[in-house]
Amino acid sequence: MPLRLLTKLVLCISLGANLAGAVVTATAEEAASESVMAKLKTAYLFNIAKFVTWPQAVDHVRLCIDSSAPVGSVAQTLHGRELEPGRRIEIVHGPDAEGACDIVYEEHDAGTAIPRAEHVLSISDAPDALQSGFVIGLFLQRDKLRFEVDHERLRSAPYRISSKLLQLSRQRG
Repeated sequence: MPLRLLTKLVLCISLGANLAGAVVTATAEEAASESVMAKLKTAYLFNIAKFVTWPQAVDHVRLCIDSSAPVGSVAQTLHGRELEPGRRIEIVHGPDAEGACDIVYEEHDAGTAIPRAEHVLSISDAPDALQSGFVIGLFLQRDKLRFEVDHERLRSAPYRISSKLLQLSRQRG
């Protein structure tokens, strides 16, 4: 079922349930949709990491993420995967990861913020991600996951994002 149709269905069910005073619980379709979206966002994170050049040659790139968020549990499947020959991705969980991150992903409804430093590539799916200081924001547009980049922040970052990846983004700044 397309996400737009599912959203309308959930809205109608929620409105009807609220009018009737009933409590609405997540349906199997909602759970499946959330799972699919978590997998899709995880794939975006991995592919974004593949197109970043870091200032020093490193054998691993650390992605810090809140393990309680839907993407957090799915992202664990990336741990140890090869980004390119000689470079692997490591998944680090939780807000205790400060200073150990190359990339930070923060889900807007996760409830736990992971500290971000200037040298860290910060990514979020919050509706106001770029306005909140993230370099990359994930968003839905016509039922498709897209991303936007804050070029102003990117110019001062120590890492570089491939022009091939930047061409696919909605750009700001």
